[in-house]
Amino acid sequence: MKTVLLTGATGFLGRNILKVLNQKKMNIILVIRSGSEKKINLKNYNHVKKIVISKDIFKENVSWWQKNCIGVDVIIHAAWYTKPGKYLNSYKNKDCLKGSINLAKGAVKAKVKKLIGIGTCLEYDLTYNLLSIDTPLKPITLYAKTKTSLFKKLLKILGKNLIKFSWCRVFYLYGQGEHKDRLVPYINRKLRYKKKVQLKNYNSIRDYLNVSKAAMMIVKVINNDNVKVINICSGRPITIKKLAEQIANKYNRRHLLHYKKKSDNFSKIDCIVGVPNCNL
Repeated sequence: MKTVLLTGATGFLGRNILKVLNQKKMNIILVIRSGSEKKINLKNYNHVKKIVISKDIFKENVSWWQKNCIGVDVIIHAAWYTKPGKYLNSYKNKDCLKGSINLAKGAVKAKVKKLIGIGTCLEYDLTYNLLSIDTPLKPITLYAKTKTSLFKKLLKILGKNLIKFSWCRVFYLYGQGEHKDRLVPYINRKLRYKKKVQLKNYNSIRDYLNVSKAAMMIVKVINNDNVKVINICSGRPITIKKLAEQIANKYNRRHLLHYKKKSDNFSKIDCIVGVPNCNL
């Protein structure tokens, strides 16, 4: 059975990846930030063999990563700074980039067989609307730029050392454990307490995927070496308005949905939908 090192196991996507790894009975090593140990109930994860604690994993050097990657077959690197409302242009993205490169170099020295990185649909030129892995890259935000930079650097570092590499570009996720300020939890919370839901850019089309499905797709990449870039998406377009209405119907409170004319920075982007490229 493969030994998988997972970063970001206390995050939204990482927690779901951990669940799937445990269900698949893989040997799991977790690298987590000090102080977040209580977020993981080890009684629920009997295949976690080791937990490595770091004050800040993005400040660890190559030697630290080399030592902690010994005996690891596959790394799934899900850790990143993703605080809602802050992460898109935060300078912490640069720290994540630098630290992730150190991780990769340490993995090379430890002779890890494969690294799976987590990218974003925002790496693509979003004016194409339907985004395939052949769509040109044109990141706008610092978050997307640093993810794109990491992808290119990992191609060189890992390719030169004959280490298998997959890059999962994740689209819009929702589901259990989602931060309360994200769209779907916001809508649910307001409707649950019979309060108005204020929505902007409601005609924008997005590609939403349940995080549990996304986690299963990413774990399947462990045994798929045929494709280097994978779109983690549903391939099904839905407007923000339609999504909100589907949620409101469960409460029978569609009358509480209110639509603002004011737009955000992505107002000119009508459609962000992925084209699936791998049978996962």
